[in-house]
This record gives sequence, structure tokens and C-alpha cells, in this order.
Amino acid sequence: MNILIPVVLGSLIGYMSASNSGAIYDSLTAPPLNPPGITFSVVWPILYGLMGLAHYFVTKEEKMPNIRTIYVIQLLFNYAWTFLFFSLALRGIAAVEILILIVLIIVMMRRFKKISKISFWLLLPYLLWTLFALYLNAGYWLLN
Repeated sequence: MNILIPVVLGSLIGYMSASNSGAIYDSLTAPPLNPPGITFSVVWPILYGLMGLAHYFVTKEEKMPNIRTIYVIQLLFNYAWTFLFFSLALRGIAAVEILILIVLIIVMMRRFKKISKISFWLLLPYLLWTLFALYLNAGYWLLN
């Protein structure tokens, strides 16, 4: 369940946002290094799976109260960004929101590392991809 829930919810939210805004997104000027659209459909389920696995390892050996709280909060920020950027086309607000998400990811990684070092490493690709997403978000915002 730890792995399935973020993958299913993330895929569902991504599908709903893409179906509502695909044509608009395709008409925008893309920043340099923007990968093909299919890349996101492959990368995000993998990242959600890694997040779920990291959460599993932490909750399996939970030694800190409220460790799930930071996980759920960052996941909600992750999902909210999709709506802000795609569905609502609020790219500037989405850029600020993704900065907050990055801080939440770093806080989560630090807390998870105290319980499970493997959880920390499982979250590193998520942090790196989210930093790249910030670059893309800012690029779309500035170019359009």
C-alpha cells in the first residue's frame, strides 16, 4: 500500500491535469532542456514508487513521532503543484509552491535518514527531478 497509493494518486492527478490542459501546454514556448512529454509519464510513476518504498522502510522501523506527517504534507504539495501549473496555469505561483515542495523534500529526507539511510537515498532522485521541474516551471513562466 505504501508504494501503490502515491503511484495511483499521482497517476490519476497527472491524467486529470493532462486531459484538461494538454493542448494549452503544447502551445507554450518550452525552455531549453525540456524533455519529450513521454518522459514525465515514465519518470513520475518511478519516483512515486521510490517515495512509497522510502516511506515503507521508515514506517516499518518508526522511531520518530509524526514521521508520516512530513511525507503526507510534501505529497499534497506535490499533487497541488500539478493543478497549479497545468489546470490553473498559475506558473508563477506554481514556481513558489515548488520551492516550498523542495524544502519539504529536504526536511523529509533529513528526518527519514535518521531512521533509514536507504530511505534517504531512495528520495534523492525525487529531489533532483523536482529541482529540474523547478527549472522547467520557471522557464515556462518566464518564456510565456
